[in-house]
Amino acid sequence: MLARGYDLVRFEKLNIKSMTRSARGTVAEPGQKVAQKAGLNRAILAQGWGLLRRRTEHKAPGRVEDVPAPYTSLRCSACWGHLPRP
Repeated sequence: MLARGYDLVRFEKLNIKSMTRSARGTVAEPGQKVAQKAGLNRAILAQGWGLLRRRTEHKAPGRVEDVPAPYTSLRCSACWGHLPRP
């Protein structure tokens, strides 16, 4: 759907490897909320973000771009009324 419906597809350039790093810590300084972090890691990896990006690039070669992740969830008030609807 993404490849057929859009001329350009942009993905946030997320560092999935560091996002899913273990929270166990060390024996001297054990981590906190390790079980919650492990659950979050499983959820992130189960979504297959990297696989989605690779498959989209395969189906829409040259039309996929990575954008820096910081501030991508922010949108100015002028843009709210002009969002494209899929």
